[in-house]
Amino acid sequence: YTAGWVLVMANLSDLAAVGARPVGFLNALSLPPDWDERAHQRLAMGMADAAETLGVYILGGDLNEATVPVLSGTAVGWIEGAPVVTRLGAKPGDRLYATRAIGLGNAYATAFLMGHTNVAHRLEALYRPVARLAQGQQLRPWVSAMMDGSDGLVSSLDQLARLNGVGWEVDFVGSALDPVARQFMREMALPDWALLCGEHGDYELFFTVSGCKQAAFEAACEAWNWKPVPLGVAAAAPGIRLHADGCKPIQFEGSFVRNLLSECGGNWRAFVPAFWQYGHRLGLADIQLG
Repeated sequence: YTAGWVLVMANLSDLAAVGARPVGFLNALSLPPDWDERAHQRLAMGMADAAETLGVYILGGDLNEATVPVLSGTAVGWIEGAPVVTRLGAKPGDRLYATRAIGLGNAYATAFLMGHTNVAHRLEALYRPVARLAQGQQLRPWVSAMMDGSDGLVSSLDQLARLNGVGWEVDFVGSALDPVARQFMREMALPDWALLCGEHGDYELFFTVSGCKQAAFEAACEAWNWKPVPLGVAAAAPGIRLHADGCKPIQFEGSFVRNLLSECGGNWRAFVPAFWQYGHRLGLADIQLG
């Protein structure tokens, strides 16, 4: 069910990141011939419920046989008029925001990969990301750059930094982290920083707004009755610096985080200890953010 849900939301979230209006979703599924029928039904139900939640249609697709399940899809949408929003356009001094608090996806992935089975099952029931289609459309006149956060915060900021020739001063506070995610990290006796660096995002949007538009933008948000989460500011100096209470600015190696799984040959058992060793190297092992 979760796989079907996320399959739809992940594709529609890319439409949200450019402020597009959705037309529908097409799936392409390759499943083993002896795959459990109930699993097939749950997969279909997850896709159907996700589409209904966003008011879009599953337009059709293709079903094939494979030795292991392979799930893919395409969301179709359209953009009318200007401006056209892309990942390009952020400049030093632009304010950085997220559409909602982040971290639940990485809490779920952490629990699963580290063998906290009971916690992972409880988190899976809560992990239902929603593509921010309405917000993406509302944000089009205001943002200088925008990106879907499917790969987590640090990987997303690393990509935006390289594309725009900027760095980031991330003024991180606890309110930017999902409180449920923080609760589960404490239950597993793990620090909050993994919620920033993990590669399993929440499909929120990360976006920048120029300083000259900030006051009017915040007024518009009040009229929309939703409040984006401030994360920091774009800087002229390259790199990602995390400013957390009670510690010196922490310099993240964005490319290291983004490429770590590939460097581990796609092996999650190798990735997890390498990931924690990275945190120890930065002095993050015992820091709780906010």
